[in-house]
Amino acid sequence: MNSSLSFPLVAERPARRTMAGRALAGLICAALALTGCSSENKPDLAQEFARTIPAAWQAGSFKIEVEESTGTKVEPAYRYRFKAEVSPRADLFQRAGTLGDTEILKRVRRKDEKDEVLGTATASRYAESWQTAFQPQKAPNFGQGAPVETFSARHVVVGSSDYRKLLQDAKTSLDSRAATLEADQKAWLEAIGGFNTRQREQQEKARENNEAYNREHQRIQQERQQLQVQARQQTQEQNRVLQGALQEKLAGPRERLNAQTAELDRDHRLKLAQVQAERARIDGERNQQRRDLRDAHNRDLDAASKRLDRPGFIEYRAQADEKLRANTAALDKQFGERLNQTRQQETQLAAERRTKLEALQADYRAQADALTKAMQEESAASRESANKQLNDQIAALDAALEQLRQKQQNETREANRQLNALRAELDSRQHEMGQRRQALQRDAQLIARLEQEE
Repeated sequence: MNSSLSFPLVAERPARRTMAGRALAGLICAALALTGCSSENKPDLAQEFARTIPAAWQAGSFKIEVEESTGTKVEPAYRYRFKAEVSPRADLFQRAGTLGDTEILKRVRRKDEKDEVLGTATASRYAESWQTAFQPQKAPNFGQGAPVETFSARHVVVGSSDYRKLLQDAKTSLDSRAATLEADQKAWLEAIGGFNTRQREQQEKARENNEAYNREHQRIQQERQQLQVQARQQTQEQNRVLQGALQEKLAGPRERLNAQTAELDRDHRLKLAQVQAERARIDGERNQQRRDLRDAHNRDLDAASKRLDRPGFIEYRAQADEKLRANTAALDKQFGERLNQTRQQETQLAAERRTKLEALQADYRAQADALTKAMQEESAASRESANKQLNDQIAALDAALEQLRQKQQNETREANRQLNALRAELDSRQHEMGQRRQALQRDAQLIARLEQEE
C-alpha cells in the first residue's frame, strides 16, 4: 500500500511483503515502488499513518471520524476525516547558538508530549495495493527540533549546570578577549605605520635608483659617442697613412711609366717627323712638277699664238688644256699613292704608339691595383680591429649599465617582495582580528540573548 502525508518530514517505510502464493502480484508491486499489497477490502489507515510520520515521532491513537466511498466495485476508492495523537520518541532540541566549540541546545519538545493531528485522507486501489495520501489540516511542527544524538558530542542544554558554567566562563573571557583584541589592534596600527614608512622609504630609494641609473646612462652615452669619434678619427688617420704609403709605393711605377711614356712619345715624334718630312718632299716635288707642266703649257701656247691664226689657236688651246689636265691628273695620281703611303705610315705609327702606351698603362694599373688591394686589405683589417675594439668597449659599457639595472631591479623586487609579504601578513592579521571581533560580538549578543530568554 502506498501512502503519503503532507508533513515537513516524511520517513521512508519498507514495502509490505506479499503472500507467497501471490508472487506475480508482489513483483508488480515492487516494480511500481508500492508500499505494500493487501488482499483486504480496505486499507489500514492507522498503520499507514504511523509509517508516514517522521522517525523521531511515534503515533498514538488514530480515529476515523468520517468515511466516504468515492469509487466503484471495480476501482474502489475512499475519503476519510481522521483524528490522531502523536508524541516525540525522545526529547527534541534545537541549536540556540555556539560558544567556542560547544553547542548550546534548547529543549523544544519533551518525550511523550502529546499533540493532535487533524486532517483528511484518500485511498484508492491499484492492482493488489492501496495507495493512500494524508492531508493534515492541523499538526505539530515536525521539523522543529531533533534528538540530542544528532548534535555534536560537545554540547550543553540550556538550564543545566554545565550550561551555566559555560555561560559564566564565556562572560569572564569576553573582557579578556576584548582587551587582547584592543592590544592586537594597537600593535596592528603601529605595524601599519611601520609599513607605510618602509613603503615611503622604498619609493624614495626607487626614485634615487632611477636618477642614478639615468645619470649613469647619460654618462655612458657620452662615453660611447667619444669612443665612436675617436674610432672614426683613428680610422681616418690610418687611411691617411695608408694612402700616403700607397702613393709612395706607386711613385716608382708612376715614374717608370712617365719615363717610358716620354721615351715612347719621343720615338713616335721622330718617326712621325720623318714621315711628315717625306710627305713634304713628295708634296713639294708634286707641286714643282705641276708648275713645270703649267710653265711648259704656257710656253707652248705662247708659241702657238704666234704661229696660228685665231681660230686655229682656239682649237689648239683647247687640245692643250685637255692635255694639261690629263698630265696633271696622272701626276696627282702618281704622287697621291705616295702621299697615301705616308698617311698609312702615320696611322701605323699612331697605332703602334697606342698599343705600346696601353701595355705600359696596363702594367702600371696592375701594379697599382695590387698595391691598392693590399692597402685596402690592410685598411679593412685595421678597421675591423678598431671596430672590434670599439664594440668591446661599448659592450663593456652596456654590460656595466645592464648590471646596474639588474642590481637595482633585484633590490626593488626584493624590497617589494618584503613589502608584499608584510602587507599580506598585516591583511591576514586584520582579517583574523575582524573574525575575532565578529566572534566576540556574536558571543556577546548570544550571551545577552540567552540571559534574557533564561
